[in-house]
Amino acid sequence: MLLNQFRQVFAKKHPVSAHKQRAANNVSSVSGALLLVALLFIQVVVPIAGATSSRSGDPDFDIIEFTVTSGGSVTNLAGTELAPNGHTLSVTVRNLGTNGAPEAYSVQIQHWDTWPAGAPTTVTTLNMGTLAAGATSPPTTFDWIATAGDDQRLTATIQSSADINSNNDVEELLFDVSMLEEGEVLADTLPEPLGGQPTARLSRGLNTVDVTVRNSGVLPVDASVELKFTPTAGGAATSFWSNVVNIQPGTLAQLAGGVSLPITIDGTSLSGSHTMEANAYFTASAGTQTVLIEPTSTVIFSDYLAELFAPADRAVEPGGSTELTFRVQNTGDSADSFVIGVTDIEGWVDVVTSPDGTTVGPIPSGAIHHFVIEVDVPITADRADVERVSVSLTSAAEAYIITAHTDIMAGDLYQGTLAKVTAEPVAVQPDVTQQIIFSLTNTGNVPTGYSLTADLSTPATGWQIEILSPTIDLLLVAEVAQVTIEVTPPELTLPLDPAAKLRDGDVVSLWLQAIPSLGGLPDIDTIQMVVDPVIAVDPVLNQTELWLTEQQVQDGLAAGGIEHFVDIDVEVRHNLQTNLAETVDVDLSIGTITFIPLSTGGISEASRWSASVSPTQMTLNLGEQVNSVMGVLGPSDLLPLGGTITVPIIASPTLGPAHIGSGVVAADVTHEFIIHVPAIRSAAITDTGPYTVGSGVTTSLTIPFENTGNDVSSYVLSIGDGLPDDWTVTITTATISNLSAQMEAWPLDDDRQQTDFTLDVLTSENTSSGTFQDIPIRVQDEVTGVLLFETNVIVQVEPRVAFHLTPLEQEVNLSVYEQPSTRVFIHNTGNLLTNFNVWIDDSAAGDVIFSMETSENLLIPAGFNDSVKIRLSPDSQASADDVHQITVWVEADGLAESVLINATIIPDHHVIIDLPEMSHAFPGEVIEITANVTNNGNLLEEVYPVSVVEGGWTVTSSPTSLSLNTGESEQIVFTITVPPLGTNDSLSNGDIHLFTVDLISIADESVSASDVSQITISALFELEAINWDSDAYFYRYGNWNYDALLINNGNSDIIVELTYSLVKPGTSDPSLDWQFDSNTPSILTLPVGKSVPLQFSVSATQVEPDLNLAAWLSIDVSPVDANVTGSAELQSVLQMSRFFQLEPAVIDATDSGGLVGQSAHWSHIPLTVTTDAVYEIEFCSAQRLLSLDGEEFEWNFSLIVAGIPHYLDLNYDCESSSERSRISLPSAEAWLINDLQFSISTPVWPNIYAGDGWDLTFRLYHPTEHSSYANYVEAPIQFILNNSADPYLFDMQFDTEGHLVEGEYQSIFVTLRNGGTALALGVDVDLECSEGIVPVARQTYPITILYPRDEITLSWNLTAPLLDWWDDSETVTCTAQLTTLNADGDDLGNNILEGESTIESWSPNVMFSFIGFAAMMILTLVCLRLGLGNEKFRLASAYTGLMCLGLGFHLGTWSWFGPLITLAAIFWLLIISWRSGDEFQLIHEDYQRARKGQNTMYRDHQVELNSVSKQLKFILTVPMLGFIAIILGIPPQMNPDIINILSLLIISVGTMVLVGRLLSWIDKSYATLYGFLTDTEIAVERIDRELVDPAKMLQAIARQSIDISLTQETVDDKGGESDA
Repeated sequence: MLLNQFRQVFAKKHPVSAHKQRAANNVSSVSGALLLVALLFIQVVVPIAGATSSRSGDPDFDIIEFTVTSGGSVTNLAGTELAPNGHTLSVTVRNLGTNGAPEAYSVQIQHWDTWPAGAPTTVTTLNMGTLAAGATSPPTTFDWIATAGDDQRLTATIQSSADINSNNDVEELLFDVSMLEEGEVLADTLPEPLGGQPTARLSRGLNTVDVTVRNSGVLPVDASVELKFTPTAGGAATSFWSNVVNIQPGTLAQLAGGVSLPITIDGTSLSGSHTMEANAYFTASAGTQTVLIEPTSTVIFSDYLAELFAPADRAVEPGGSTELTFRVQNTGDSADSFVIGVTDIEGWVDVVTSPDGTTVGPIPSGAIHHFVIEVDVPITADRADVERVSVSLTSAAEAYIITAHTDIMAGDLYQGTLAKVTAEPVAVQPDVTQQIIFSLTNTGNVPTGYSLTADLSTPATGWQIEILSPTIDLLLVAEVAQVTIEVTPPELTLPLDPAAKLRDGDVVSLWLQAIPSLGGLPDIDTIQMVVDPVIAVDPVLNQTELWLTEQQVQDGLAAGGIEHFVDIDVEVRHNLQTNLAETVDVDLSIGTITFIPLSTGGISEASRWSASVSPTQMTLNLGEQVNSVMGVLGPSDLLPLGGTITVPIIASPTLGPAHIGSGVVAADVTHEFIIHVPAIRSAAITDTGPYTVGSGVTTSLTIPFENTGNDVSSYVLSIGDGLPDDWTVTITTATISNLSAQMEAWPLDDDRQQTDFTLDVLTSENTSSGTFQDIPIRVQDEVTGVLLFETNVIVQVEPRVAFHLTPLEQEVNLSVYEQPSTRVFIHNTGNLLTNFNVWIDDSAAGDVIFSMETSENLLIPAGFNDSVKIRLSPDSQASADDVHQITVWVEADGLAESVLINATIIPDHHVIIDLPEMSHAFPGEVIEITANVTNNGNLLEEVYPVSVVEGGWTVTSSPTSLSLNTGESEQIVFTITVPPLGTNDSLSNGDIHLFTVDLISIADESVSASDVSQITISALFELEAINWDSDAYFYRYGNWNYDALLINNGNSDIIVELTYSLVKPGTSDPSLDWQFDSNTPSILTLPVGKSVPLQFSVSATQVEPDLNLAAWLSIDVSPVDANVTGSAELQSVLQMSRFFQLEPAVIDATDSGGLVGQSAHWSHIPLTVTTDAVYEIEFCSAQRLLSLDGEEFEWNFSLIVAGIPHYLDLNYDCESSSERSRISLPSAEAWLINDLQFSISTPVWPNIYAGDGWDLTFRLYHPTEHSSYANYVEAPIQFILNNSADPYLFDMQFDTEGHLVEGEYQSIFVTLRNGGTALALGVDVDLECSEGIVPVARQTYPITILYPRDEITLSWNLTAPLLDWWDDSETVTCTAQLTTLNADGDDLGNNILEGESTIESWSPNVMFSFIGFAAMMILTLVCLRLGLGNEKFRLASAYTGLMCLGLGFHLGTWSWFGPLITLAAIFWLLIISWRSGDEFQLIHEDYQRARKGQNTMYRDHQVELNSVSKQLKFILTVPMLGFIAIILGIPPQMNPDIINILSLLIISVGTMVLVGRLLSWIDKSYATLYGFLTDTEIAVERIDRELVDPAKMLQAIARQSIDISLTQETVDDKGGESDA
């Protein structure tokens, strides 16, 4: 439906002009050379990078919001509702992917008017541009007009080929569209009872209250509030009203906001108790909605009012207290006093300070009074116990009571209590760990954890304090936990350290602290420790650890076990304060030896070690020290297992009676001697062979392997070097993991140290039988990679007989006249000399004799081959279709192999197909073409036809394949279907289509034969009649105009003859009741595909026609040319009718919307009786020509009968209505034409759609013939608007400067205007530009509605392409084309607009370029002048000159100007290079002096020449790079194609090469010249010296090959110089 598709109006977007700053950097000195090099690198790399970039990425677009932002909409319990008017919707998209969108994406909006049953229509497509990864698009909006109806749906769908996840690409809105008009009350400040009062109280002055309302519908409503007060004792009610406020609906994106309606209550005339009723009223087009704000309540108007404010509720820790401050405010108009009443529940209120029973006041009007109540929470209160403190104030004036209360809750109590479990005091001994235990009880009221710390109260050094569990995660209320502390005093020393507090009887205090984790106070408990009197004997080892090396372990085993001795100093220590004169007996012993392995095992390893001490007993005085010795002996049978051996030595004192009687404690002292046995990694292969292996095959060998070390070890095995190149040896499992040592299970021997590995040996077929080969095996430790050992496993190769034949199968092609030979090769692939037996199986040889021309027994050495020669002799009658085959067998040592030799007689293929030269057909015809096929070859031929007609016509053949013996012939019939006219085939008269047939060999799919035939298209005539009236209706003497278009759909331009006839229905008798009017054409020329008008008219001639009068009109259309196939006939039924419309009633809509009159005709044509008759007419139905809804598009029709208008209900349907409405028409005479008069109101501007109108259907009833209104004449009367739409384009503008600049982001503007008088729908404007420019529209298309005379400026964004570096400008043409979905009457001639502009090259400002050009030219001239005496200025002129030319490059506008300037720049560099060769001259002159033995300026002339050459090449080539940088700009503005980049590279590199070659040539020229001069001068001097001996001189000249003719200058010692 047009309105549903396009009734949304898009907001106009204002074009934005982009302006860019452009600048050029001018290089003014030689010191900028390096900068110019960098600039060239940038300007070359940047275009290439841009040109070679490729798109990638994985965007995931997610529509995160699709909502309505304007126009009424709401979501309620019933669902979502939208107003039937215009809306703005918003779409927001987020890219959840990891990459940005490589190209622009879009969002398609679709609408269902009935969901899910209906079909979608596209509302619009939003161009979203690109979106970076993780980014969110700004909300994109569009306009849409909703029409009434339930169950509608809008969807927003992502349109992107790059989107990787389609599951989140659709967002929907489900809604109904209705005129929902309602409001709701959100909040109010109406009078309420305060502070425990039973009724509300209001002042007898002005009281202001508020009611907050909101529009909960989708259309605007008027809101107001009424407060009605009725005296309780009776009397008239008083109402107070708010203002009436129009409140707007909200949207789905933004709910409607609350609107405050203040009401002022004037209580000056009110007193006492009243009943209050509060209502809100919401008025809209559908009526008024009444909302009860609150139930009826009682309000007292008084001068005495007060309000009591209670402090906030709170929680207080048990044992704490708080103060509650209450406030009372006198809100009345008179002063008042109040009596305070305080009550509580739990008795926590401090009764001493409680204000209960006291009076406050009098409090003046508006004043505030405070009073405080103190509350104490008992320590015994449980957590969450609650106390409510209630306060009441009793008014002294009117005895009303107001109340308030505050609740106090007992909060969290975090507390713990420690208690000693171990009895006090605790006896402790030096170097002995003592456990002390406390209990911790959670005495708080909530579960909590605790952190524990402990230490000594008395400073004592060396004491170790450790809490076994320093934290308790959670302890429930009243739960008890045990805390264990280990206390270890330091060992005794001689003398005692007083700071250690180890003397007999010393007291040391230990404290423990528990802190609740969640807060609260810590709890601390202490306990005393007393040091016992102790005597201890300390066996001090001179060595406590022994770290054995691998060598020591291995040497020890060889010597019968590891031996080691440790010296011991035995000393008696004590902490007695009184030294009793008594000795101590000491026993020394070895404790239980223990072992900890490095890996596993070793349960009995400790028993393999022995230890002893000497002496074992002694008697010592207190403080005495003697020496002893301990010996340790290791295992002697196997290596000791890797690990740690611990040997304890124990000193046990025995006290005398004096010490025992004094309570002295004898303390044993134990020291440990630790031996660390290292892991020894070693292994062995216990059987190295020899092993037997096959020849040329893989043999798997199982090799035994053993861990010979003393610990679990892992090994990596590999093959070493030295194997033959054609052998392959691999270890199946190259890693042996966790192989145990033998002594792990000592004394058991369970072979746990042994395993094996598999060695796969693939020998060479060429290795001789019986060959022995060493296979090197390397074994490494897996952990360290250390090579443990390398050994050889020996293998011996077995004998092997093996061979193969080549080729396995041969195809020998021969004619019956040939006797060729072939060979079969025997390859001995075994490893020994072998005898081979050969024979032939010729049972399938057929007519070919195969004979063996070599010996039947062949002796072939290993690795060699020999051949068998076989001769083939065919019989003269041998057939090419027969099989000729032999099998050649070869046998050796029981092995047999064979090969096939096939002899193929060369076949002669010769198949012929013959097609007719030409066939004729017309379009749509099916023809048959017969082909003759003959086999002229010498063998059976099986073929199938492949036939093709140009254009891909359908072709079938019968039969589908042929089998032909030699000399046999058969036929193939091809059935060809010629396509009908209207296809893409060329089927014009006389067109020729080639029919090609290939016969394909079934055997090899080759073409056996081919032929081509021609199919010529014959002329065909097919006629299409448009707007031909198959029925014509007449009143008396009426006429019917036929205006048809005839289209020749045949394949040739045709001249046709038209034959007309009028006959009575069902007969061939002519009808005289109608006649053809003049101008009935008899001959027409019908070009193919073009419409030719056929216009004529027919008139009714019967004076008194009856209603059943009819005739048949026919026109025979036949080609004049008899060779043309086809003809046509046009038929029409002529009949009398009482009621019909010849043509639509056209109406011109006006701007003002006034009534328009129109009429329709009818006639009383009798069936029998010709008297006057009173007809009735009934309006039956109406059908709108366009689907438009809304009051602005409304039509109204009235039928005027006898001056009385009868309104026509356009929604009325006579078929479904139970009430029928018929209108009697004035009496009508027979055959007279009568008018039905209509009064019409149409839509007015701008709501005019071209083609809009109505079809009104009426039924006309004859007074006596209607048969209870069952018989009638029904006819539609069409009323249509004459208005038309004419959208067109004009005024194309290119940005604000009137042209485009290369590489810049710019805009194009086009003006769109509707010059018609009707709406244009679905206007789409597409802009295309030349030179590869892709404009991006700023608007969203299509433009749904373009109102008459509306004008819109459209804009497109574009980036002008970069030009070639030598171009100054380029012409660009842009074409805007306008299309519409519905714009009746549109003048298509103004729908296309072309504009032309130029793309101008980047360049500095012309004035700046000219000034720079002139300045550089002057500077260049100055540098040239100064360069006559200073080389640096001459070189500087190269830079300034190229800068001058670079700036001049931007002054020309001709296409040849840039290349010309570039050539001038190259030429200028060459000139400066030529002028800069003086330096070479100076060096060569200096070199001449050196050759003559004179003093020189330079030491090494060649080095100096090379240095000068490099410097000049660099200095003189850099200016060209600067020149390129100036003409391109920064960043470079250039089309980054291969031609531009390559040409600049050629210019840059070519200039460098030319300058370098020129400088090299200058250098060489000076070298040649000065070398020649030097040689000449030396020769002249020699000649001068030798003039005394001319013969000697001539001999020297001859030896040096000097041409005297080249040297005409002589030097005379006396006479000077002379020139020849």
